[in-house]
Order: sequence, then C-alpha cells, then structure tokens
Amino acid sequence: MTGWRLRVLIGFFGVWALVLWGRLIQVQVLERAVWSERAVRQYYTEVHVSVGRGVITDRWGYELAMNRTVYSLYIRPVEVPDLEETLRVLRQYIPFSVDTVREQASERPHFVWVARKRLDAAKAQAIQALDLAGVYVTPEEERVYPQHHLAGALLGWTGIDNQGLSGVEFQYDAWLRGERRPVSVGRDGLQRYFWNDVGVPVAGRGPARLELALDLPAQYMAEKVLAEWVQRTGARRGLVLAMDPWTGEVLVHAQYPFLDPTQYVRYLDEPWAWNFCGGRWTYEPGSTLKPAIGLAALWEDPAIRDQQFYGEQGQIQVLGVTIRDHRPFGWLRFDDVFVYSSNVGAIRVGMTVPPARLYERLRAFGFGRPTGVDAPGERPGLLRPPDQWSRVDPAYLAIGQGIEVTPLQIVRFYAMLANGGFEVTPRLARRFIDPMGQTHVLTRPLGPRRIPADLVRSMTEILEAVVTRGTGQRAQVPGLRIAGKTGTAQKIGPSGTYESGRYIASFVGFFPVEAPRVVLLVMLDEPEGLFYGSEVAAPLFQVVARLLATRWRLAPPVETAGPMPVPVRWSPGVSAGPDRWPDWAGRDLQEVLDWSRQVGVSITMIGQGRRVVRQLPPAGTPLEVRHGIVWVERVSDRQHLLIEAAEARRDDRAYPVPVVYPPHPRDAGRP
Repeated sequence: MTGWRLRVLIGFFGVWALVLWGRLIQVQVLERAVWSERAVRQYYTEVHVSVGRGVITDRWGYELAMNRTVYSLYIRPVEVPDLEETLRVLRQYIPFSVDTVREQASERPHFVWVARKRLDAAKAQAIQALDLAGVYVTPEEERVYPQHHLAGALLGWTGIDNQGLSGVEFQYDAWLRGERRPVSVGRDGLQRYFWNDVGVPVAGRGPARLELALDLPAQYMAEKVLAEWVQRTGARRGLVLAMDPWTGEVLVHAQYPFLDPTQYVRYLDEPWAWNFCGGRWTYEPGSTLKPAIGLAALWEDPAIRDQQFYGEQGQIQVLGVTIRDHRPFGWLRFDDVFVYSSNVGAIRVGMTVPPARLYERLRAFGFGRPTGVDAPGERPGLLRPPDQWSRVDPAYLAIGQGIEVTPLQIVRFYAMLANGGFEVTPRLARRFIDPMGQTHVLTRPLGPRRIPADLVRSMTEILEAVVTRGTGQRAQVPGLRIAGKTGTAQKIGPSGTYESGRYIASFVGFFPVEAPRVVLLVMLDEPEGLFYGSEVAAPLFQVVARLLATRWRLAPPVETAGPMPVPVRWSPGVSAGPDRWPDWAGRDLQEVLDWSRQVGVSITMIGQGRRVVRQLPPAGTPLEVRHGIVWVERVSDRQHLLIEAAEARRDDRAYPVPVVYPPHPRDAGRP
C-alpha cells in the first residue's frame, strides 16, 4: 500500500513538472513576443500628440505659417505628496494661476494642465531635473506666423490643439493637420509617469506644404501703401485685392486694419480684421456695376452703342422717385455714359433691357452666386429675382444700388473682361505637397464663356477710355495701358436708408490692356472729406498698380515728377531717377545710409560688412515705398530671415511692419 501511494505521488509530481515545463516553454519560447510586449506596457505607455502640421508658404516658398516645438507642463495630483509646495516650486520657473490649478486638482485628481505650450526646452529640462513627484513635461507643436500681420486675415489661425479655426488654416485643415503620433512615456513601480525625451524635437515625417498664390513682397508693398492711404483719407477700413484673370490666383489680398494671427484674441470683436473680406464683405457696388449693365444692353442690341442718351441736366424722375447725378449732363453717347459715369445715362441704358433678361445676364456675370473661392464662409451676395423687384428697382440696379456683391465677385467680373469673357474661379492656394512629396494642383481651369468676344472688346475700349479721358484719369500709370472703372457707393445706415457722408470709394481695373495679367481692386470705406472714387480710390489704384507693374515687369519704369534731386551716383543701365530707389548693388553701406537720411526713408541692414549685395525694393521702385532692406556681404541669398522694420523715426503703431522676407533670389517673378 505504501509503495502504491508513493508511485501515485511521484507520478503526480512528474505530471505537474511536465505541465510546468510545458507552460514555461510556451511562455518563454512560443509566446515570448506577447509577454515581452505586456511587460513593456507595464513600464511604458504612449501619449498621442499631434505633430507635423503642414507649412504654409507663398508662391516663392517663403514661410507664412510654420511650427516649432514647445513643451507643456501638467501634474497628477494623486501622485503629488505636497501640492502647495510643488506649485510654489513650479512658480519659480513658469508663471501660472495657483488658485486655478488648486481648484482643478480638487476636481480632477488624475490630470491637470499647469502650463500648456509655454515652456521652451531649457525650462522643460530644468523642471524635469527637479524630479518632483507627479510633475510631468510633454513636447508639443505650436503654430507660429513669422510674417506677423502680413496676409493675416487670409491665413487665419489655429487653436491650442493646432486645429484650424479661421482662414486658410480652417479651409485646408484636413490637408494640413499633422499626424497623431505616439510618444513613449515611462512608468515606475508606483505607477508614476516620467518623460524620457525632453529636448528631442517632435517631428513627424516631412511635413506637408500648402503653397498659396500670394506674392509676399507684393503683399508687403500693398499693405504698406494701403495703411498710409487709410490714415491719409481718414477711412475706417481699406482693401487691396489683385488676381490673375487667367488662373484666378489671388496674388495680393491686403485689408486694413491688419490681423496678427499670433494674437488673434485681440481682434475677435472686429470682424473686419479677422474675416477674409474679399469673400465675406458685402456692399452695394455703385458705379463699378455699370459696365455689367452696359454689357447687358449691348447683348440685347449691339446697335445701342451708336445711340445717345439725354442726361436730364443732372436728375431724373423714375415713377415719382428723383435720382440725381454727380454733375449735370446733356446728351451723351453710349460710351460716354460710362466714361463719365452718368447715373441718369446708366438708368436710361439699363431701362432698355427687360428685367428678366437683366437678371439673367447679371447671374451669368457671377453676381448673386458664390465665386467658389477656397476660403471659409464665402457669401453669395444678394441679387433678388425679378418677381421680387419693384417698378423702380431696375433704375436703382443700373447705378449699382439694390444689389449686394463681394469684392471677389467684382474682381471676377472684370477678370472675365480681361481674359476674353471666360468664367474664372478665384483661388488662394496653388498647390499642396503631401508628406510623401506628391503634388496636388489646386487651381481650376477657365470655365465656360460668359460674355461674347465682341462685347468684351467693346467694353474694354470703353473702360480704357474711362482711364484716359474719364473719371479714372487719376489712375493712369505712364507706360501702362489700364482699363477700369471708378465707383462711389452710398452706405445704408441702421434705419435702412442711405446716410449722408458715408460712402465706399473704389476703383477696379486690369492691365496691361494689350495682354491683361492682373485685375486690381482698391476700396476705401468711409473716407473723410473727399469721398468719390475718382478722387481717393483712383490715386490709390495708381500707386499700387505702378508698384505691382514694376515688380512683375509688366511695364518699364517711367520717371515722373518727384522731390528735388539728391546727389546719388546712379548705376549704368538702371532705369531710375531721383524719385525712385537707386541700384545699391556693389556700393558702400554708408552711401545708402546718407541717401536714406536725405530723402527720408528707413533702411534695415542685414548681415555684416560694408558692401551691399542685394536690396529690397528693387532699383527703379517709386519712393512711395518708404522702407527698404539692404543685404551686405557674407549674407546667404537662400536663408530665410526675420527682419525687424526700422520705423523708430516715427510712431507708426497703426501700421507695424515687423517682418518681411526678401524677394526670391532667382527672379522677381511674374504672376
């Protein structure tokens, strides 16, 4: 009996040993990877952070929005032995509200942010070196805008989690959004977390890049000039918008007041500052709509161009309503109705078109429907159907009242005249380069023809006459053929009626007429004193058009009357003069500084040495540009520099110019 029990006991332990060895083989050999992963998970965990948000650049590759690595500080209150002492120590490294953290710690014992995206690498390492229980540091990405307010409203901004909230950042958020990347965090035996990679920049794969159609140097010049004109005229706001009529690429979009996306919270109470006004601002276009009325009349009866219309000596009665002109007119030819912008003449022309046909033509010209621009919140404007019109509405419509448009709709209509009558879709972005390096073209081809070619030629002749001998003479640029139209629109007040003294002055045109490359719109909202488009908007158009034509080589620089000559050695072969920027390449820096003091412009110097190697603006640029940049020897043409504006000579807080990039080293560029 004893031997039997012994054999059973030995057999039992033998089987148990075999099972144990089998299990060990299973765990250590067959399932080694599974149990190793479980062990790692006990000591390490993953925190997912969003990294690699796409960079936004202008058409030449200069960064408008980019990323930098920052660090965030948080605590786990359940792991902190002395919360008050811990907060006191942390306050020595980073300012924060102790009361707020204390209150949140009582409500959320497992996680409380102390300082979100407010630590640099040095402070993060210093706090990590304290080895405080329950205190953790994690790297994150922060969006930065190196150009500050340049094209700020167009760019928009991102939130604390790098999500797009406005402008292009919002429109292309799904394209730009960085990947959610796991980052390893250590955990000790007491379940306390610690970070292992402080000081190592967070970087995903090569970030995506969104290339805008914007030309940064042209944008800088437009914003500078616009700010000066808004202040000079006492206007509330201003807008400069330039577009390529063939591709729809928005080359310049400057609106004043400016928006600095890095401080967007300061502007939330001013919708004009942070909205993309080109597509969201609606207004009555005034006389800039008259060419559309003229085209509708020509479309109905091409022979109308040979007719004359009586100006009623400055006023007309339409069903008991008196509508006045800006000056008395007698008999006017069809062309002169638009050349001299006669309200009475435009009404008589517009009344020749049946209401239903007029509505149909205006819709074909793009009014009352979105342009399709790649910007959030675009408004379609307001063009009511004929069955909602009163009997006097066609007369109001003929002078640009009773209809609401956006600046982009006006620019698109004039782009149709510039490109031969084809519909074009405005685009802010040219292309997108994904993290794999593949390019996605975002521009759109020309749409269907909306205006017959013969009508385009006729209206272009009329609009060119507006500039050469009509209300737009102050928009003339020597050596450049321009076709355009002035506009003066009275604003409607809170009572629903037109208010005296509140006007929008505008001028829109395209150039050069023989081969149009740019459609340009300038607007001034509620200028003080002079308010007609011919008086304040046309001269602004002239200044901006001259700068853009010089930069894009659309016309040779032409000398005009300017200040008294300053003794400067002009370089051979440079088309310049005393009212233009000379060519400083190869010259001594002291000569540049002496000249700047004499003519009253500011100069920023980049680099070290005495010999000038590059400059902005280029030689021949008119002296309306009052700030320049010179690069002296040993400066790399390819580097991207942040340039502080030299504006110490005057208080110019209304127009800070903190940053600008140099033009592309390869070519000044054409749009």
